[in-house]
Amino acid sequence: MPREIKIRAWEKKQARWVYFTIKDLFQKIPFDFRKCYANLKNITQFTGLKDENGKEIFEGDIINWTGKRNKGISKFAYRYEVVFERGMFGYHLGNSKVNKIDPICEISELETYEVIGNVFETPELLT
Repeated sequence: MPREIKIRAWEKKQARWVYFTIKDLFQKIPFDFRKCYANLKNITQFTGLKDENGKEIFEGDIINWTGKRNKGISKFAYRYEVVFERGMFGYHLGNSKVNKIDPICEISELETYEVIGNVFETPELLT
Protein backbone atom coordinates (compact mmCIF):
# COMPACT_ATOMS: atom_id res chain seq x y z
CA MET A 1 0.00 0.00 0.00
CA PRO A 2 1.46 3.40 -0.93
CA ARG A 3 2.15 5.79 1.91
CA GLU A 4 -0.13 8.75 2.46
CA ILE A 5 1.59 12.04 1.65
CA LYS A 6 0.74 14.50 4.41
CA ILE A 7 1.24 18.21 3.99
CA ARG A 8 0.82 21.23 6.23
CA ALA A 9 0.79 24.90 5.37
CA TRP A 10 1.25 27.89 7.66
CA GLU A 11 -1.68 30.29 7.30
CA LYS A 12 -0.03 33.50 8.40
CA LYS A 13 -3.16 35.69 8.64
CA GLN A 14 -4.83 33.39 11.16
CA ALA A 15 -1.55 32.08 12.64
CA ARG A 16 -2.54 28.44 12.27
CA TRP A 17 -1.55 25.25 10.48
CA VAL A 18 -3.75 23.76 7.79
CA TYR A 19 -3.22 20.02 7.34
CA PHE A 20 -4.19 18.03 4.25
CA THR A 21 -3.09 15.14 2.07
CA ILE A 22 -2.52 14.91 -1.67
CA LYS A 23 -5.74 12.90 -1.82
CA ASP A 24 -7.59 15.83 -0.18
CA LEU A 25 -6.48 18.13 -2.99
CA PHE A 26 -8.36 16.01 -5.48
CA GLN A 27 -11.34 14.87 -3.41
CA LYS A 28 -12.22 17.17 -0.53
CA ILE A 29 -10.87 20.64 -1.12
CA PRO A 30 -13.25 22.86 -3.12
CA PHE A 31 -12.55 23.85 -6.70
CA ASP A 32 -11.58 27.38 -5.60
CA PHE A 33 -8.58 26.05 -3.66
CA ARG A 34 -6.27 28.78 -4.93
CA LYS A 35 -8.74 31.49 -3.97
CA CYS A 36 -9.47 30.05 -0.51
CA TYR A 37 -5.89 29.25 0.33
CA ALA A 38 -4.08 32.00 -1.53
CA ASN A 39 -2.56 33.25 1.73
CA LEU A 40 -1.08 29.85 2.59
CA LYS A 41 2.68 30.09 2.60
CA ASN A 42 5.45 27.76 3.49
CA ILE A 43 3.93 24.43 2.55
CA THR A 44 5.82 21.59 4.23
CA GLN A 45 5.71 17.82 3.90
CA PHE A 46 5.62 15.07 6.52
CA THR A 47 8.93 13.18 6.64
CA GLY A 48 7.28 9.85 7.38
CA LEU A 49 8.99 9.78 10.78
CA LYS A 50 7.87 10.52 14.33
CA ASP A 51 9.95 11.89 17.16
CA GLU A 52 10.64 10.13 20.46
CA ASN A 53 7.24 11.34 21.76
CA GLY A 54 5.29 10.09 18.74
CA LYS A 55 4.88 13.55 17.16
CA GLU A 56 5.06 13.66 13.36
CA ILE A 57 8.19 15.37 12.01
CA PHE A 58 7.58 17.85 9.17
CA GLU A 59 9.94 19.83 7.00
CA GLY A 60 10.51 23.18 8.78
CA ASP A 61 10.31 21.65 12.24
CA ILE A 62 13.07 22.41 14.73
CA ILE A 63 14.34 19.28 16.39
CA ASN A 64 16.57 18.51 19.32
CA TRP A 65 18.89 15.80 18.06
CA THR A 66 20.45 13.81 20.86
CA GLY A 67 23.28 11.39 20.23
CA LYS A 68 25.14 8.98 22.46
CA ARG A 69 28.73 7.77 22.33
CA ASN A 70 30.77 5.26 24.27
CA LYS A 71 27.88 2.85 24.80
CA GLY A 72 25.60 5.64 26.02
CA ILE A 73 28.00 7.05 28.60
CA SER A 74 28.49 10.44 26.89
CA LYS A 75 25.51 12.32 25.54
CA PHE A 76 25.31 15.42 23.35
CA ALA A 77 22.49 17.43 21.78
CA TYR A 78 22.07 19.91 18.93
CA ARG A 79 19.16 21.83 17.42
CA TYR A 80 18.46 21.60 13.70
CA GLU A 81 15.86 22.66 11.17
CA VAL A 82 14.40 19.76 9.20
CA VAL A 83 14.85 20.38 5.46
CA PHE A 84 14.13 18.57 2.20
CA GLU A 85 17.12 18.79 -0.12
CA ARG A 86 18.81 16.55 -2.65
CA GLY A 87 15.87 14.17 -2.60
CA MET A 88 15.90 13.48 1.14
CA PHE A 89 14.74 14.80 4.49
CA GLY A 90 17.57 15.79 6.76
CA TYR A 91 19.29 18.65 8.54
CA HIS A 92 22.35 20.78 7.87
CA LEU A 93 25.46 19.96 9.83
CA GLY A 94 26.90 22.94 11.68
CA ASN A 95 26.34 26.33 10.10
CA SER A 96 23.24 26.45 7.87
CA LYS A 97 25.49 27.66 5.03
CA VAL A 98 27.45 24.40 5.10
CA ASN A 99 26.70 22.32 2.04
CA LYS A 100 26.52 18.96 3.85
CA ILE A 101 23.16 17.53 4.83
CA ASP A 102 22.68 14.58 7.16
CA PRO A 103 19.61 12.40 6.54
CA ILE A 104 16.96 11.91 9.20
CA CYS A 105 16.60 8.22 9.98
CA GLU A 106 14.52 6.11 12.29
CA ILE A 107 15.15 6.70 15.98
CA SER A 108 17.78 4.32 17.35
CA GLU A 109 19.51 3.58 20.61
CA LEU A 110 22.31 5.96 19.58
CA GLU A 111 20.24 8.94 18.48
CA THR A 112 16.82 10.46 19.09
CA TYR A 113 14.84 13.42 17.79
CA GLU A 114 12.35 15.63 19.60
CA VAL A 115 10.27 18.29 17.83
CA ILE A 116 10.56 21.46 19.90
CA GLY A 117 9.07 24.00 17.48
CA ASN A 118 9.20 25.15 13.88
CA VAL A 119 10.75 27.95 11.85
CA PHE A 120 7.43 29.74 11.37
CA GLU A 121 6.23 30.01 14.97
CA THR A 122 9.45 29.71 16.99
CA PRO A 123 12.43 30.63 14.77
CA GLU A 124 14.30 31.97 17.81
CA LEU A 125 14.98 28.37 18.87
CA LEU A 126 17.70 28.23 16.21
CA THR A 127 19.59 31.29 17.45
